[in-house]
Amino acid sequence: MHSIEMSYYNFIMGDSNGSMNILFNKKWLTFLDELEKPYNKAVQLRIGNHLRPLLVYWGAAIGAESIDTICVDAATEIALCVEIIHKTSIIIDDLIDADEKRHNHAAFHKQYSPEETIIFAIYFLGKAFYKINEMSAHYPALGNFSMNILSKTLYIMANGCLQELTLTSNSRYDIQKITNIISMETSTLIKNSILLGFLLNKTPNDKQMNLLNDIGDKVGYLFQAMNDLEPFSSYENISLHKGHFNIDFERSRKNLIVAYIYGMCSTKEKQHLSELNKTPESISYMLQLYKKYNIFNIVQSDLKVIENQVESSINQFSNQQVNKQCLDEFYVFFTEIMKIAKEKLFSYNTIKID
Repeated sequence: MHSIEMSYYNFIMGDSNGSMNILFNKKWLTFLDELEKPYNKAVQLRIGNHLRPLLVYWGAAIGAESIDTICVDAATEIALCVEIIHKTSIIIDDLIDADEKRHNHAAFHKQYSPEETIIFAIYFLGKAFYKINEMSAHYPALGNFSMNILSKTLYIMANGCLQELTLTSNSRYDIQKITNIISMETSTLIKNSILLGFLLNKTPNDKQMNLLNDIGDKVGYLFQAMNDLEPFSSYENISLHKGHFNIDFERSRKNLIVAYIYGMCSTKEKQHLSELNKTPESISYMLQLYKKYNIFNIVQSDLKVIENQVESSINQFSNQQVNKQCLDEFYVFFTEIMKIAKEKLFSYNTIKID
């Protein structure tokens, strides 16, 4: 990747009123204000970094011939639908996990009630599909594509969640199974966010589609792995974030780091983990093993390999008759969000875990 003038980056990520980033934030808040009361005041809907909507914009820019040909209005409508699906997955996830907080703010089911959360999730998803249906009248060529992709995204994410909920005491240690669940639950929306934006300007060929899927899968894996590292890296911060300490071990949920630790354990240690299953002592023992086997550095090394693979796929994509300058700037965007995530983890990792 070479040094470039970041015109696409500024257009998407800038702080000016004309940037797509600022535009989306305004549109999202307006959309929330128009929701049924009192749910238009839901805290969890008003926080977050809007990563997936930004990926819609990046996809639209990569598929466009120039900044002037990016269909901003259509991309924004799709971005709104994508964010609805993401926020719905968050409030359902918090409900299932009984997390009281997210980012130190009350979870949706704590601000309202579990029953309201379930019905609101259906209501919210209905909003997304209603908006996509409305778009088909203005963008006929996009309508069927978008509806199909959003429907498939929702189905795959829900399937991933069901597979996670049915993990057993043995399958929770299976890295391949955990990776497949991550691909469904996390990566699906990431890669389809880029794809939906890209489709605004052109239909990808098989090679482009394969590369988009590969980039999305790997980026999703990176984000999930770093998310799974957080509770091991900082007891204090994860307790503040979710309202209680949770590494998913005691509930047979997916966690890559738990699978990493188990893979390093001796037969005796695996047996001891089995004996401690779902007891208070299991968490402290898992944290001891995490430190003993230096899992943080092992995972960081593995993630670096995947980062390099993402760079390779982006380079390959630049040879596929798409906007190369925009792809270069997208890589800058990718490296910056990875840097932010790593700095957060490394600062966590300096905190002693008792």
